[in-house]
Amino acid sequence: MSESGHIDPVVLAMVMAIVTPIVIMYMHQKRAPSRSRQTASAGPLPPSHRGFLPYVGVALTFFKDINAFLDKKRTEHPNDGPFRFLVAGKWWSVVYATEDIKLVLNGKESELSFLKGFEELMEGLLPKAFTFVPRHHFFLPLFREGNMEWFCRLLAAEVEIQVPLLFRLPAYSHDTLKRPVQSLSTPSTPENASSNLIDLFETCRHVVMRLNLRVLLGPRVLRDGLCEQYYAAFDTIDPEKGLVDTMTSLLLGPQKKEEAWATLREITREVLEHYEEKESDARGGGYTNDGTMKAQGAQEQQEAPECVLDLLVRQSNVPLDVEEVAGDVFAFVLAAFTNTYAVLAWSLWELAGNPEVRERFLAECGRLQQQKEREQREHHPRPPQSRGREESYPEEKLLERNDETVTSFLAEVDGCKVARAIIEEVIRLHTPGLFFRKVVAPSGILLSTGHQVPVGDFLAFSARYIHTSPALHTNPDRFDIERHLMEREKKRADLSALQWGGGRHPCLGARFAVMEMVMIMRRVYQGGNVRRVTEMIETHRGQLGTSDKPVRPVYVALERAV
Repeated sequence: MSESGHIDPVVLAMVMAIVTPIVIMYMHQKRAPSRSRQTASAGPLPPSHRGFLPYVGVALTFFKDINAFLDKKRTEHPNDGPFRFLVAGKWWSVVYATEDIKLVLNGKESELSFLKGFEELMEGLLPKAFTFVPRHHFFLPLFREGNMEWFCRLLAAEVEIQVPLLFRLPAYSHDTLKRPVQSLSTPSTPENASSNLIDLFETCRHVVMRLNLRVLLGPRVLRDGLCEQYYAAFDTIDPEKGLVDTMTSLLLGPQKKEEAWATLREITREVLEHYEEKESDARGGGYTNDGTMKAQGAQEQQEAPECVLDLLVRQSNVPLDVEEVAGDVFAFVLAAFTNTYAVLAWSLWELAGNPEVRERFLAECGRLQQQKEREQREHHPRPPQSRGREESYPEEKLLERNDETVTSFLAEVDGCKVARAIIEEVIRLHTPGLFFRKVVAPSGILLSTGHQVPVGDFLAFSARYIHTSPALHTNPDRFDIERHLMEREKKRADLSALQWGGGRHPCLGARFAVMEMVMIMRRVYQGGNVRRVTEMIETHRGQLGTSDKPVRPVYVALERAV
């Protein structure tokens, strides 16, 4: 308490930070019996529910943070539709979309706005879907000092391998890195277009899946064919719905496939045993009687960890539980996959169709490349006879680079302001995902428009109504990265985009996803120029998972640099 008799806000915040989690845990333990009864009807929960905990907390706390902002907007624009909406639809497509809704919910007439009625919509969802266990250690090692830079280098090294392979670009070479940005674009010809025609969304899907599994589980998942097995297991769980629907199916419904989970667990177990054996040998062998790893005679490993699981094993003194690790890997891949590959594909599509934005993006890439080369010359001068491929840090040297005098990989990616603005604008314009789905109760729902929502459909908040609101954005249907570059507009865009969360509780994986997308975009344009071949994209707006996922393949041509 201060001298004036008022409570110090810093002290109050610290007290609340300590007390609030304790109260929440107590309340949920108190409700445990009813939760267990509800869960029993939905079948056993997979271990991945632990990994989803951060995202639930992010979503719930963000809505509280933004409450005042939305209340202010509703006061200024009381009749504005974007703040009063629901979307009702089947799993694969939208059935109804209406702005001002009065509905009959379980026989009781009520009016639901963006936040009003929130508890009613969420009732019965969280107890079935999530167990509130304060454990998500799979993320924690990445936030420790030095590990983010290591992760960035690991990802950069793998991007140099996977992107040229799947996008059919020239292999990594000294000449590729040294090529001036101005020469990346070449005139379109039938020869180079047909030989480099790719399905944009499907290619991005494969790239992101392979990158995620490689950085999580190591190179053997690619060498031994485990990536394809893991990929197939994902599709086996529910091939008709896509991965975000798969999450809903696993957590809320009876469609859990034990065979697929057995495959995911077996792949994780095989990789985990490999790294535990490797770490055991490095430390002098084995675990003690109490389960802790022997430290006597252990030698510090000199090489960088091969993957996140390798890092986790090195920093753990007890054997890791295969079920928990398999659930964490599944949660990490799932959370970082569907929206990431869709936003990446839309970003490349928008770059291909907006020449001015593309030129700014290429200029930024060139400026950052020149800055890196200048720092290399200043801090690592080499005699003329030694100049060659190694000067540009090929992929096998990326993880060994550790010089504080040279801009870090992480700082370089964070400095890609134009690339990040492109991604943020794509998220606004091609909004992935819906919020807080709830299956319609047996009594059904009658909309104010007179439409009856059938039993078995779902209700959900669609963030697209906010992202494209004229009250928040000028020309909301136009692709304009200036919304995220001008400080005045950026604040408004940040507050009105829900996908990354906001306030004190942003999405934990946002930085990883942006890092991955920026690296892939830069690598694609190092090898050539993307040209649209498909003239128009037909989409399912409001689709669960990715709201603007194309109905048919979207083709682009990779025109190689000369």
